[in-house]
Amino acid sequence: MTRLDHSIRCPSRPGAPTRIMSVGDQLISLAAHNAYHLGRIVLLRQLMQAWPPASGGFTW
Repeated sequence: MTRLDHSIRCPSRPGAPTRIMSVGDQLISLAAHNAYHLGRIVLLRQLMQAWPPASGGFTW
């Protein structure tokens, strides 16, 4: 068993059942959550014609 497989109790809303996830699953959930919000910020900036930044961006 690795440290990422260790089970932890996850934050829950008051009155909601306590969720149990592995550390690895919790990290994946956090990364997906943050990526979702970053995408929303980019979308809003595109709608405001403020994306990509005037300084440019990645030039892949």
